[in-house]
Amino acid sequence: MSMQREIFLASGAPDTEFQRFVYVLELVRSRFPNMTLGGLATFLAIAQHKGGGGITATELGTQLNLPSPTIFRQCAQLSDGLPNQPGMRLVRKVGDDQDRRSRKLSLSLNGLSLLTDISEALSSDLPD
Repeated sequence: MSMQREIFLASGAPDTEFQRFVYVLELVRSRFPNMTLGGLATFLAIAQHKGGGGITATELGTQLNLPSPTIFRQCAQLSDGLPNQPGMRLVRKVGDDQDRRSRKLSLSLNGLSLLTDISEALSSDLPD
């Protein structure tokens, strides 16, 4: 174990970045109890494409190096849901003008609201 890690663990107080990360995870999980870290990573990757008209699930899977079934399941959970499982409605799917078989993913108003809350949580003082 490195000396820095030992000092960190012995201090009993995690650094601010760690506290912010934990706080954001708690914020997201309090609103969306079924959100996984993988789902959150997919949500944030979609958010990065908000200005470019969206991204397809296939492009997203390539970017995140995830197999197609995983990325399609996560995108379904983030949008309208799966059979017998309601979606989070954080992402919307819009037809692609260039390819009618394809759908572009972008943040919904609910997704933009969550992204704003995450951004504020990361840039402001932590609650006591």
